[in-house]
Amino acid sequence: MVMERKLAAILSADVVGYSRLMGADEDATLEALRLHRDVIDGLIAAHRGRVFNSAGDSVVAEFPSAVEAALCASEIQREIARRNNPVPKDKRLLLRIGINIGDVAAAGLPELPFGYDGKSPDRLTAEEIKALTFGHTLRAKNIRSGASSTDVIADDGTIQTSGEFGEENGTLLYLGNSLICYRWTGWRPNCAAIFRSGSKGVGPAEAFTLVDAWGEYRYSIE
Repeated sequence: MVMERKLAAILSADVVGYSRLMGADEDATLEALRLHRDVIDGLIAAHRGRVFNSAGDSVVAEFPSAVEAALCASEIQREIARRNNPVPKDKRLLLRIGINIGDVAAAGLPELPFGYDGKSPDRLTAEEIKALTFGHTLRAKNIRSGASSTDVIADDGTIQTSGEFGEENGTLLYLGNSLICYRWTGWRPNCAAIFRSGSKGVGPAEAFTLVDAWGEYRYSIE
């Protein structure tokens, strides 16, 4: 079966300094985040967008066009700035918003880009992802660009990665519903699905493919 694809814009947003805000006043930060989400979700819907991922302070949505995504991002920032105006600067929830354009599946499970079917039997469960990756060193290559990196994932899910881009640290945010979500230091959160590369069972020498809103990555395990 040939899966139909479509061009879509993916909007990803998160809160700047969320960990610091939570550490300073968790209750107030969560309440402010809830109010912000009411605004964000409403504007996404108004611009024909659809939220398909959300973990912690992050929101990821799909739009039928880059114009709608850009207009939505602009309106979100204006409304959040208006709401932040009476709030002390050190307590304001400021948003980072990025937009990416690419092919996504028009059938199957639409929250996965690049034509991946979320119902595929090769998609790993959260338990399989943990067993396969935690406590291992992983070698990765971006399928599209060819860029390579090395990820060292500790037993608690924290990540140290190095490659052509330099070095970065990441923290696990969520593991469940066949998704792994994480945040790189200084960057917005991201969620990914993982698929076996073949029909064999999961094993330490087997390669697998990780797919998120930004790309496809082939991994091997050490």
